[in-house]
Amino acid sequence: SAMRKKFHDVKLDGVTPFYPVPANLVLPHKYNTVTIDFAAIEPALPKQVSYQYKLEGYNAEWSSPGNNSTAVFGNMPAGDYTFRVKALSSFGAWSETSYSFRVLPAWWATWWAYSIYILLIAGIGFIVNRIHIINLKRKQEEKFQAMLATQEEERKRISIDLHDDIGARLTNINLLSALGQNKINEPQQMGEYLKRISSEIQTSAEALDDIVWNIDSKNDTLEEVTARMRRYAATVFDGTAIEYTIKTDENSLPEKLSIGKRRDLFFVFKESLNNIQKHAMATEVNIQIEGKQGVLFMKIKDNGKGFDTSIPTHRNGLKNIQKRMEKWGGKCSVTSSANKGSIIEITLPDLTTSLKRGRWSWFKNS
Repeated sequence: SAMRKKFHDVKLDGVTPFYPVPANLVLPHKYNTVTIDFAAIEPALPKQVSYQYKLEGYNAEWSSPGNNSTAVFGNMPAGDYTFRVKALSSFGAWSETSYSFRVLPAWWATWWAYSIYILLIAGIGFIVNRIHIINLKRKQEEKFQAMLATQEEERKRISIDLHDDIGARLTNINLLSALGQNKINEPQQMGEYLKRISSEIQTSAEALDDIVWNIDSKNDTLEEVTARMRRYAATVFDGTAIEYTIKTDENSLPEKLSIGKRRDLFFVFKESLNNIQKHAMATEVNIQIEGKQGVLFMKIKDNGKGFDTSIPTHRNGLKNIQKRMEKWGGKCSVTSSANKGSIIEITLPDLTTSLKRGRWSWFKNS
């Protein structure tokens, strides 16, 4: 009863007659160490019988001939096995027999266990993927809401610009026109007023052009931004003694910038070139624009008279540039010294990952 309980999971079809050998033996994995005793029927000289054996599925070579009639096989992997043994009698006669049995795999190596593993891995992968997609969608929604807020802020800014800048210039033009009418009999004074009116009109037209360019979605691409930069540089430097070069690495730059970033980046470029043209007394200007690891870099270098950056200045140009970059998490650094020119370096975080690109990057890095 105790023996039967102990080996209840050992399966066999019965015991062969005459020799008590189990037929079609199937062993569970926990009984994967097997000891087999065997003996040849040689009543006259049993000690002179020599044996050789092997277990097919466990080892391929026959054992060395010997009188040992016990074979032990330990830690047997799951599979079908055939034990073969042959005996050489004292008279030089060979006899051979075999016995087959099976060892079952451990429960964690069965087909149904692997099915569970696959289902678990697929389920975990699905859950992790869903969580990642939800997080990406949430981030995209946050970015979308931020974009809407930026657009609303941009509308307010445009309204303020139109009211303050353009409105003030139109008021000034109206005042100059009234003053000019009072000097209609003084041609020289009248000419001065007309020149000032013409300058105000030109400045107003440039301001309106900047506003229209900023709000046009066709200009969101960096290609359009750099093209406008080239046009503006030509407007400022052509016809002067200043030679300039603009190098852009289009492949490293982001495809698009937001309205606010695009506006402030162009303002920084415009302000820098105006300062060089008015104050630097330079003959060469080199401009480089590229992207590295999600950050846009712009470097503007001139060979002008330079200035001492440690001396305070009443001009607000550099302060405005720094404020505009810091607003977007960027930086502006100025390196200059007397008679050694100046270098303005701008860093602006620029890349916004799309949902599709974010998922691909996540799977690739996982």
